[in-house]
Amino acid sequence: MLRLSVEKIDERIAKLKELRKFAEDPDFVDLFQQCLSNNGHPPVPKSEEQEAPTKSKRGALLNGVLDVCRTFDGKFDTGDVELALDAKNFPINAKNHIIALNGALNRLRKKGQVSIAKKGSGRRPTKYIFNSDSDSRKT
Repeated sequence: MLRLSVEKIDERIAKLKELRKFAEDPDFVDLFQQCLSNNGHPPVPKSEEQEAPTKSKRGALLNGVLDVCRTFDGKFDTGDVELALDAKNFPINAKNHIIALNGALNRLRKKGQVSIAKKGSGRRPTKYIFNSDSDSRKT
């Protein structure tokens, strides 16, 4: 018959009970989180000024990109759109602005409101041009 050693199990249970006491203490949890490594980076201080990002209305980015595209005279790329939106203090609620703007430009292209002037390749971005004749169409 197989003999099981319950001593190690009992030791582990005792350690887990002790850990549970610490986990229930909010002061200890904060201290523990401060001690954890952030992959070599210092911990980001919590500030009361930080607010949760506000959700924008559906289609706000698309409309903002369209408004900016109307202001360009010639060819433009995603970086130009981003700079123009930044100049207008337009919030882009996305982790990666370029991906969000590329998606918006692609939707506008499918609607016929912008066209590709020159397809990008590698590190060269795609150049777009605004279709002024589509401006009379409903967005």
